[in-house]
Amino acid sequence: MLKDDPKQHKLLFSPIVFEKLIPEDHFYRKLDSCIDWKRIDTICRPLYSEDMGRPVTNVPRRMFKANLLQRYHDWSDREMEEQATYNIAVKWFLELDVGEESFDHSSLSKFRTKLGEKTYREIFEDILL
Repeated sequence: MLKDDPKQHKLLFSPIVFEKLIPEDHFYRKLDSCIDWKRIDTICRPLYSEDMGRPVTNVPRRMFKANLLQRYHDWSDREMEEQATYNIAVKWFLELDVGEESFDHSSLSKFRTKLGEKTYREIFEDILL
């Protein structure tokens, strides 16, 4: 079940930590500012049930961002999980709270399978246009 904007409990100091530790000219900040990531959730909405199952915790935009970082850095699924757990800049880019646990590495392959080639291409075309 994919919700429009899942409620996330953010720690009060997280924005301050991110602001202090991730410079304004960081590559992830530049990348984040030039793409409307929420459109990915809209494109992926048909892949999820509207009224059945548990609410989605690994929203499509987060998983797509993780997949993008994987390809950029040539990280395996396990390496991506580790980066999402310990790398503060990656946490910020993936919209994870400082103290929030990352996804399990197996979630990445499940997401790629769910996405399929057609939807993956649709997302990239949407980003590029």
